[in-house]
Amino acid sequence: MITEIYLKKPDEPGYNELSIIEKEEFEILLSQIRMTLLTSTKSVLGESEFGVNEESNLFEFSDSIDLTSIEQTIKFQLKKYCTLLRNREYSVSVKTLADGIDQFKNSVHVLITVDKKATFVIAY
Repeated sequence: MITEIYLKKPDEPGYNELSIIEKEEFEILLSQIRMTLLTSTKSVLGESEFGVNEESNLFEFSDSIDLTSIEQTIKFQLKKYCTLLRNREYSVSVKTLADGIDQFKNSVHVLITVDKKATFVIAY
């Protein structure tokens, strides 16, 4: 049985204020993915490669962002650090999309599909 520290925030769906341990494998997988993608590179002591350095692209223009490099970095991170993805089929796709509010802003969207049915999107 897999267990992990409960990491959901109060504003997330399904939050339970009485939980301190997470036992649902899928929720633990989500936590692994989220932690890997939202941690900055070189911010974890003893594991300087852990995390995606998304801040390095923060002020890049959309036509100069190397989406292939970002996608490869994310695939490497997930393969190395998300242990619950090892026995699952998953894909990663990175796209730039218009902001929708500000015509001069774009955002980078990362789509991760697990087992061909669950798709997670994170935007930088």
